Amino acid sequence: MRFARLQCLIGLTALSAFFAGSTVLAGGVAVGDSSLIGTLDYSDTFTAYDFGGLEDRDGLGGFNMGIVDYPADGMPGEGLAVESNYGNPLRVWSDWKWSLNLETNALNGVTPFPGPSGAGTDTGMTQSGFSAGVYYDWGIEYGLRDRFVLQWDATQTHDRIDLCAGVERDNIFAAGSVSVFIRPSGNSIYPEVGLYSPLVGEVDTGLASPTQGGQWYNYAALFDLPNRTIEVFVDEVSLGVINVNTVGGGAFVQVEMNNDVVNVGFSSFNTNDDRIWTDNFQVGAVVPEPGTIALLLGGLAALVAVSRKRK
Repeated sequence: MRFARLQCLIGLTALSAFFAGSTVLAGGVAVGDSSLIGTLDYSDTFTAYDFGGLEDRDGLGGFNMGIVDYPADGMPGEGLAVESNYGNPLRVWSDWKWSLNLETNALNGVTPFPGPSGAGTDTGMTQSGFSAGVYYDWGIEYGLRDRFVLQWDATQTHDRIDLCAGVERDNIFAAGSVSVFIRPSGNSIYPEVGLYSPLVGEVDTGLASPTQGGQWYNYAALFDLPNRTIEVFVDEVSLGVINVNTVGGGAFVQVEMNNDVVNVGFSSFNTNDDRIWTDNFQVGAVVPEPGTIALLLGGLAALVAVSRKRK
């Protein structure tokens, strides 16, 4: 009985330590707080310079109250370095995809700013202004792992949010790219959660979306290239696993999956949306599986048992 209690205590202590500091916030997950990513490869909090962000993201020597910190119509190549690369090759964002703003600078359009995400929008976030009916995607070169999580915070457009693993940055329409589309709950025209390839088009995954247009959410996809699966998450709650070989009646069975680049983005097709705000881009290795944790705990319990017998 005493040994059973010891095993339980070891298990609870180890699990508590493993998940310590991993806080899930409704609407946003700050970089470093992800319960899905174990090791970060690239991340960006879009923090303004005066709040500890990268220098020269506005080209004017720091944050300037009353204007955006990185203007969407700035000079080419200006201040677009990805914030953290964790020893991996430097990456940069493409020009003019968004401006870098604070909550206090959020510019309402037809689409109103929904307020703070609760995960760092007070120190910086991106803002895109556009004409209704457009789509934008932006990304970086990746190629580090064949099993990884792509994650970010965004306000849900009334059309879709995109997460893509593929071959060309800023472009989900290149052959060899596979994208997850997440739409608001109850969409009567398109899938709530779709899988898209330019070689196939979009198919309904059968997964249900919990999102509503105009609100902050955290979106993530676990791309497992060897097993050809994609697990989809909203606010770090799994919506389910897509089997790329069987979804859509096998429509994707010949579609190649790649990790050369990772892209995120959105579409406002057939809606009046003209603004989107995003934050906390992060990509990296998957946390150890529960089975792995159980195996480690089992091994630790066995060592304790051996040690007790020797005493």
